[in-house]
Amino acid sequence: MVMTGRQPNDKKGGPFGTLHLISTLWFIGSVGYVLLSSAIQARLPWWAVFSLSGYSAVALFMLLSLYIFAIFRGATLDPQLSLEHPLTSSRQYLILYAVVPFLGAITGCLSGIGLESRSELAYRAALGTFVATFAGWAVLDPALAALEGLLPSSRQYRSARLAKERAIRQAREEQHQQLLAQVLAQQQAQARAWQPQLHHWAEELAGLSDQIGPDGFERLRQKAVQIGARAWQTGGISRMQALYEQITNQGHHTLAEYLNYWWDGIGAWRGPNA
Repeated sequence: MVMTGRQPNDKKGGPFGTLHLISTLWFIGSVGYVLLSSAIQARLPWWAVFSLSGYSAVALFMLLSLYIFAIFRGATLDPQLSLEHPLTSSRQYLILYAVVPFLGAITGCLSGIGLESRSELAYRAALGTFVATFAGWAVLDPALAALEGLLPSSRQYRSARLAKERAIRQAREEQHQQLLAQVLAQQQAQARAWQPQLHHWAEELAGLSDQIGPDGFERLRQKAVQIGARAWQTGGISRMQALYEQITNQGHHTLAEYLNYWWDGIGAWRGPNA
């Protein structure tokens, strides 16, 4: 079963949503009553009735949850939709839409006038609720909404709304692209500003590595750790990687291998064994 779950927007007022919720609860209770009454009249064993009621409870709970969601979602509908659907968004139609289950129950009661059995009368009321609600919410309402959408005025309003939505999406996309371009330009400017400093550090480390003596290895390691920490503090992992690439591009591959180990644990830098 598929129903539209039509809801009035917030400009129509809160009572419509409340009335629709009450009618939905009435419809769900009527469906449950029809299922259980049919099972009992068919003289199914008690365990079959219990199983049927259990599955029905789950299905009805899911249906109720969907309609409660539809009520709160419908409160945020775009008021422009009322221009595309002048009939099905009108106050009179919404009232009629919400009371359809009760009208079905009244019709079912009228069809059972003269019956002495109260259970039969209740069954007719519940069955009338089911038939009227299905016919009104699942058949008639979607058909009316579809016919409204074919009107020239409705098509014009819909085209204008879609054009406005496309313009908003395009403006957001352009703003997003501009923001990305600004961020990229800032990163490139920072990289150019730090290029002399990175070149100086690379030359300093390369000079120490070329003059390693018996006691110079530890001094080179300490200096490399200091420079790596400084690069991390001023520019994060990207600045450390830029310095590492510059040292590698200068042909100091052995020094670069040492840096991989010496910088392990500085910020987000991870050595080859990490």
